[in-house]
Amino acid sequence: MQDELTWYFRTPIRCMGGCQQDWSLLTDELHLCSYERLGAELHEDILPLCRGCHTDLHLVMERDVRLRLLDLRDASLTALGMIQGQQKRRTRRPGAVPRTGDTRSSH
Repeated sequence: MQDELTWYFRTPIRCMGGCQQDWSLLTDELHLCSYERLGAELHEDILPLCRGCHTDLHLVMERDVRLRLLDLRDASLTALGMIQGQQKRRTRRPGAVPRTGDTRSSH
């Protein structure tokens, strides 16, 4: 997995959830956008996310009924765009502080 991530992503690897924190295979998570190739995933099947952004992604996917009509890849990418937009709005507000380490559990 580390070889795959190093080949595909620039180093340092960043969380794709909007927070842009450094991502680590040891402390963070991978979100699967497809279970079709489980164990032999393609690059586009995985998203490196910090635990907080991964939790946010699943919350958006569970709460937005429109996403349930999409396949997992499309739902994941749509939800990812939604949480990236939320993160951008948070950091643009005067006095807003970007999230630096969410300790919520993930799925």
